[in-house]
Amino acid sequence: YALPTWVNNGDTKGLTALHLAAISGSLQTLRLLVAIPGADVNVGRDTSGWTPVMHAAKNGHLVVIRALLAARASLTPVDLSHLGTSENEVDIALGSGHIEVAR
Repeated sequence: YALPTWVNNGDTKGLTALHLAAISGSLQTLRLLVAIPGADVNVGRDTSGWTPVMHAAKNGHLVVIRALLAARASLTPVDLSHLGTSENEVDIALGSGHIEVAR
């Protein structure tokens, strides 16, 4: 694999390296990954339908969310009915008790 291809590929659950950095809250890892030419912060959703920003919101990793947004990660639209889900990043953060992230 070429590095940009590898960094955007998911595992069997669709989790990419960016998803894993967002889940763990590793800002340093996230910054290294987004600096790789070809790395895509909007690479997609895992098999649960979640983006890296959603995972960071669930885990209360505000600095990771800010870094993803600075790297031009897209937020989920408020109206999700066409996606077959009702959760967006704000809902996820609030549901996990991370009010500061939801703001």
